[in-house]
Amino acid sequence: VHFRQWLCIDQHLGNRLLTALLPLSARAAEFDKCERPVAEWAGFDQGYGRSRGYSVAYNDGFVYVGGNAIGNLSFHSMHRDGTYSDHDGSSVTHDSYTEVSIHHGTNTWTDPSYYTDPAGAQHGMDAVVYKISELGVPESVFAANSGTFDGIYSCSSVNGCWSGYAEFSALAGFASAGSMIAGGGWFRGNLSFPMADGSTTTVANALQGSHYYGFVCKVNMATNKALWVTDIADVGTFVRSAASTSGGHVLAAGDTKGSGTKVGFLRLYDGMSGGNAWSVSYAGTSSITEVAAIGETAYVTGMFKGADVDLLGGGTLFTSNVDGTKDDAFVAAVDASASGPVTKWVKQIGESKGGKYPKYPSVEASGDYLYVAGYLEAATSIDSCSMSGDLGGYLVKLNRATGVCVWAKDTAPANRAVSDGTYVWTYLTSNKPLKLSGDLTLPSVGDEDNVFMAKYRASDGVGLFAVPIGGVGDEEAKDACITPSGPVFVGTSQSEVLTMGDLTIRNLQHEQAESQSGFDPSESDAPHAGQRTLFVMMTAATDKVPPCVSCPSGELSASDTSISAGYCFAYYECTADGDSSHANYPSRSCFTCDSDISQTELQGPDTTNFCYFNGACHPAGERGKGVGYSWRNEASVCEWCDPTVATDRYTPKPGFVHDRASAKKHKDWTNEYGMHFDDSANGCQVLPDVPMPANKSDALVAALVNPLPNYLMPNTLSMVAPNAAARAASAIVATNAAAAGNHGAELASAWYNANKATCDIEADEYVCNYTPSDLADEMAAAFGTAFHYGESVSRVKTMQGLALLQEEIAAAGSDPTRIADLKKDVVANLLVPYYQAAIKSAYHVDEGADKIAAQAEGRLFWNVIDGAIGSAFIGTDRATLTAMFTDAISVSTEYYCTASTLLLRNLPEVSNLRYSSALIGGDITATPTDAVVHVTATDIGVLIEARNPPGKDGIAKECPDIPAEVVLTPAWEAKAMGEQWRPPCASQLIKARASRRLMQIGPYGRQRAEAASKRVVIDQDDDED
Repeated sequence: VHFRQWLCIDQHLGNRLLTALLPLSARAAEFDKCERPVAEWAGFDQGYGRSRGYSVAYNDGFVYVGGNAIGNLSFHSMHRDGTYSDHDGSSVTHDSYTEVSIHHGTNTWTDPSYYTDPAGAQHGMDAVVYKISELGVPESVFAANSGTFDGIYSCSSVNGCWSGYAEFSALAGFASAGSMIAGGGWFRGNLSFPMADGSTTTVANALQGSHYYGFVCKVNMATNKALWVTDIADVGTFVRSAASTSGGHVLAAGDTKGSGTKVGFLRLYDGMSGGNAWSVSYAGTSSITEVAAIGETAYVTGMFKGADVDLLGGGTLFTSNVDGTKDDAFVAAVDASASGPVTKWVKQIGESKGGKYPKYPSVEASGDYLYVAGYLEAATSIDSCSMSGDLGGYLVKLNRATGVCVWAKDTAPANRAVSDGTYVWTYLTSNKPLKLSGDLTLPSVGDEDNVFMAKYRASDGVGLFAVPIGGVGDEEAKDACITPSGPVFVGTSQSEVLTMGDLTIRNLQHEQAESQSGFDPSESDAPHAGQRTLFVMMTAATDKVPPCVSCPSGELSASDTSISAGYCFAYYECTADGDSSHANYPSRSCFTCDSDISQTELQGPDTTNFCYFNGACHPAGERGKGVGYSWRNEASVCEWCDPTVATDRYTPKPGFVHDRASAKKHKDWTNEYGMHFDDSANGCQVLPDVPMPANKSDALVAALVNPLPNYLMPNTLSMVAPNAAARAASAIVATNAAAAGNHGAELASAWYNANKATCDIEADEYVCNYTPSDLADEMAAAFGTAFHYGESVSRVKTMQGLALLQEEIAAAGSDPTRIADLKKDVVANLLVPYYQAAIKSAYHVDEGADKIAAQAEGRLFWNVIDGAIGSAFIGTDRATLTAMFTDAISVSTEYYCTASTLLLRNLPEVSNLRYSSALIGGDITATPTDAVVHVTATDIGVLIEARNPPGKDGIAKECPDIPAEVVLTPAWEAKAMGEQWRPPCASQLIKARASRRLMQIGPYGRQRAEAASKRVVIDQDDDED
C-alpha cells in the first residue's frame, strides 16, 4: 500500500524502508511527491463580529480581499518565521481576544425584535476590501455601508426582515495603476460609497430576499475612496468576476434575471468615468462565471443549456449534453475593445451540473495559455483531448490564442485554479473524501466543510500533491489568485485552530465566544463557537519535505524513502509515538501513532472518548451535524456523540427528541402529529422529565417501584394481565385527579416511566424496560409512528403534556380550562400504544399461528382502553370490541379490519393544543389553534406487518374501501358519523396518515366539527412524500 494504500513497510529492514507493491508508471506516480506545501502566512479576522471573504486579487505588491463584515474588523496573520502581525505592528505571540484593536468598525446595530448582538446584526453591514501586503501584513480597509432602502429596520421594511445586504464578490487590479482596484458585487437596500471628492454616492434597491442588484466600482486603496460607482439595476443580478484591460477599462461578468430568465452578461466600463461602454447578455447562457483579461482580450467561462445555441454570437452552434437538457460549461475568448465585443473562439467543455445546482467553471490566464477547471459529470472531448468525467472534475490547458487543447485530464472537482506558468493549484470546498484517481482517494478532514488544495505541473498536468486544509469547524475557499511569492486563497472559517506545515494560527473568535457568560462546552456547539470569520492563506511557491521523512529520490513510493524512528507518517503528517493526527486531520484524532506496529498507519479508533463513524472521529459531546437537513449547516441542539450510548452514530441528547422530517423542511411548520417546529431548531424539541418532589408520598414511592420482566410485552402472557391494567390505569387515574398539592402529574409520570435512576434501561432506548413508555416505543416501531431515533410520538407528547400539566397546576392563577385540556391530551397519548397493541393483536388473530394467545393479548390492551374511556365509545362498537377479544374465535370475522375501524373512529377526547419548543433548547409551549387536533388516526399509524405481510408476496392486508373523501358537518350525529366512516387499511391509510387534516370521528369528533366555522375535508391525496 501507499502511505494510504499504495506502500507497505518491509519489516525486515531496520530503518523500515517503504517498498512499493505496485509498479510505478507516470500515472501511478501522481501525487507521490515527498514535498508538501507550507504556508508563508495565514490570517483570520480577529475582530468581534462576522466577516466573509469572497474575492481576491493581487496587484503591485499587495493582496486585496473582498467580502463583507458585521461588527468589528481586524485582520491578524501568523507568518512562517513565527511573527504575528496586525495593523498595529508585529509580535512573536498571538494576541488575546481582549487585546484585539479595531481596524475597521462597521457600526452595525441591534433591534429588540431580530438582532440582539451588534456582532451578529446585519443592520449596517459593510461591503469591504482589505488591503494586505504580499508579506501578509494588513494595511487598510475600504468599506461601503449598507442599509435599508426606506430606513425602516424591521420586517415592515420594503427590504424585508433581513435588512440591507452587500458583498464584494469580484476584484481586479490595474497593471499600471498602483493601488487602484476594480470591484463588483451585489446588494439589497441602500449601499453608500465614500468618494474621492469627499462626497457619498448611494446606489439603491427596494427589493427583498435574493432580488439583488449588481454594482461595479473603481477604488483607490491608497486613500480608501471610490473614484466612481455604478449599479446594474436588474432583478437578481450577480456580478461574479471582474478584470481590467490594458487600456485601463473594467470588465464585469455575471448573470441576471431581469428579463425573467437567468442569462449571462459581460459589460465594459470606462476606467476613468465608470460609464458603461457596452453591455451584452448572451442568449442561451445562464451565467458568465469568470473573466480574465490580457491586453484587450477577455477570456470567459460560463454555463449554457439548450440545443443549437450560438454561444456568445461566435457563429458556431452548440448543444449541451443529453440533447440540450443538461448544464454544460464553456470557455471563450472575446475581443473586449471599447468598440464592442467580438467572439474569437468558443470551446464546449461538458456537463457541469454536479447535483442540484450548476457548478461554475473558472479560467486562469498565464503566459500563452489558459487553465480551466470545474466540475464534470459525463464523458467529453475538446479537440483531441478527451475526459471520462469519472472523477467529477477536470483541469484543461488551452492555447490562449487559438483555444486548442494542449492537455486535459480528469481530476477531482475544483472551484478555482491559478497558475504561475510552472505549476497549477486548484481549490475545492467539500466535506467528502476527494477522489484523485481511480485508486487514490484523499480522506476529508472531517464532517465539516474543508478546503482541498492540489498542485499540478503546468507542462503536462501531472499531479504533485493534494492536501486538505481545515480544522474541526467549517472552512470555505471562495476565490484564489497567484502572487510572486505563491498562491493565495480566501474564504471563511469557523475552526479554532488551522495548521499547514510548520504554521499554526488560532481563531480568537473562539476564545471570545467561550469567554461569554453561560458558555458550556458540553451544552454549546464548541467546535463552531464564535462567528464565521474571514480567512486568508498564502502557500509558499516552494514546497518542503516533512521533517520525519528522508526522501532522496523525491518520491514517497521510492525504495530509499524512510521514516524517522519513533514517528508515523500518515495523512501527510509526521506524528510522534503516542500522539494523534489532529493538526491536519481532526477526523483522525481518535487514532494514535505506534511506530512499533506501523509507521504508515495510525492505530485506533479510541471509542472510549470518541464516536467513530462515516470514517471520522467525533469527540464525546460533539453536537451532530447532518448533511441535507442541518439548518444553515449549523450543529444540532439535540444530537451528539455519547460513547456510553453508542460509538457508531450520533444519539439523541437526553431531554430532546429529533424529527428528521421536520429538520429537512428548513422552515417553521407543524408536522403531521400536530407538533410545531421552529425553522432553526434542526427538528429538535424538548422531551422533558417531570421533576419529583423531595418528600415523596407512599403512593409516589409505590409508583416508582420498577416493573417486573415481561410487563406489557406483546406475545408474552406471563404477569401481563395484572400489571397492564393496574399500572396504565393508575397513570390515567393520577392524571385525571391531578390538582394543586397532590402531585398528580408526578404520580402519573412515575406510573408511566418508573424510576429511571434504578431501572433496567437499554443503552440507546432511554426508557425503563417493561413500562408503558417502553410499550409506546415498541408499538411506534411496529406502526411507523416513531421519530428518527426511535422515540415514539405518543411518549413525547405524553411527557410534554405531563410537564405542562405540572407547570400549569403549580402556576399562580392557573387556568382550569387549560388544565382540563392538558389532562385530556395526556390520557389520549398514553392510550395510543394500547390502541396500536390491540390492532396488532387483532392482526395476529387473523394471520398468526397462535390465535388464542393473540386474542388474549388483545383483550389485555382493550381492557386498558375500555377502562379509561369505554363509556365514551359508540355503544355498538364497544360491545363488538369486547366480544371480539372475549368470545370464541370466529373464522368469519375480520379481526384486524374490524378492530382498526372501530378503534380509529372512537379515539379519545383531545384538545386543539399545538405543542412546541420553538426556541432552540427553550421551554415547551402549548398554543390553541383550530388547525390542530391533538391526536388523530395519524398518531395511531398503520401496522407495518399489514402493509407488507410475511409470506404474502408484498400484498397488503386489504380492508373494505371507503369514499375518496369524508365531509364533516355540524349536523351529523355521532352514531351516524360512526356508521358512515370506516378507516382504510394498509395502502389506503398509508396515504391518509400523511395528511395532518385527518380528524377522528366519534362523539368528540362531532363536538370539534360543530365548533368549526367551515367544512373540513379529509384529503387522502395530501401525501407529503
